Amino acid sequence: MSAHTHLQADLSSLIAKHPPRLNKRRAASTELLAARIEASLIKLSLIRARATQALYDHRSTKNPDTSLAQVLAASHTKLRADEKKMREEEAGLDRQLAEYETMLQFVDGSGGGGFRQVIEDWTRVQREREECIRDLRRLGWTGD
Repeated sequence: MSAHTHLQADLSSLIAKHPPRLNKRRAASTELLAARIEASLIKLSLIRARATQALYDHRSTKNPDTSLAQVLAASHTKLRADEKKMREEEAGLDRQLAEYETMLQFVDGSGGGGFRQVIEDWTRVQREREECIRDLRRLGWTGD
């Protein structure tokens, strides 16, 4: 407590040393600065309110019953619906692509099996069949 009393006494003596004119001038300058800051804050608040009103409360000349907020909400809903459609389309295309890749894997195969093997076997059987028919004809078979 004594430190507080001592500080208070020092402050009082310092204020008493400065001429009253200087204190009045400083107090007036401080009050003027505070008033300017307060006026600037009020102006900024007014500018912000006007900008918000101009942006979100803008009315169309064609349809004055709708505000920009309503238009933005409708646009957002439409974009979400479009996004959903695109995701569904993407999933469908991914399924088709997977089916095509499976078919290509089946056709091309990886060495053994698959459609390629069937074609190769069929070709070999046809070639051997033709050779057998030629051999049989040489032996006198007439083909009945």
